[in-house]
Amino acid sequence: MRLHAQRWESRGKSNLIALGAGLPAMLKDMGTALLTQHDGRFRLQILEVADEPAAAQLCLAAGGYVVGAIIGWDERFARLRPGNVGMLASIEEGFVRGDQYFDMGVVDQSYKLRFTDTSAPVGWTVIMLPGPRLPLTFLSVAAMVGRREMRNTAKRVMTREQADRYRRLRKRLGRPNALSTAHKAGSGS
Repeated sequence: MRLHAQRWESRGKSNLIALGAGLPAMLKDMGTALLTQHDGRFRLQILEVADEPAAAQLCLAAGGYVVGAIIGWDERFARLRPGNVGMLASIEEGFVRGDQYFDMGVVDQSYKLRFTDTSAPVGWTVIMLPGPRLPLTFLSVAAMVGRREMRNTAKRVMTREQADRYRRLRKRLGRPNALSTAHKAGSGS
């Protein structure tokens, strides 16, 4: 989490960092449980330079599916492309373990295109267990799913001209662009 937060300090907003202290606590709890009960479901790749953590990538796996959950790196080592190295290591581990699918997450980022030649829609199920964090978890999941569904629907129905007009309006208003990748290079994805 420290490396992820450090990477995003100068880049803007990370939805994961916005979740606050609850996310590291949840990852610690999940990691402890999965490491002791299920070999290979909690996959953490650490890249070190001179015995110092330079990058970390966390993936979660089950049933032949691997999901890239979070990645971060120390910007001092950015020229070494630690995100690419971590992604490659995670994909190689998936091959060794016999996994069939690797989900790189919902955020479109150019470095991900170096590892794939296709994009496939993914259906998600969210399970929220009862507990003291349930109301906050519900609100954050609902907001995330709602934004994603709205963005995906807009990408499907808007023409390139409409998407461009939307981007110009958002820029004039000084707001983040929710359709930053819509209709990119005519792909519509």
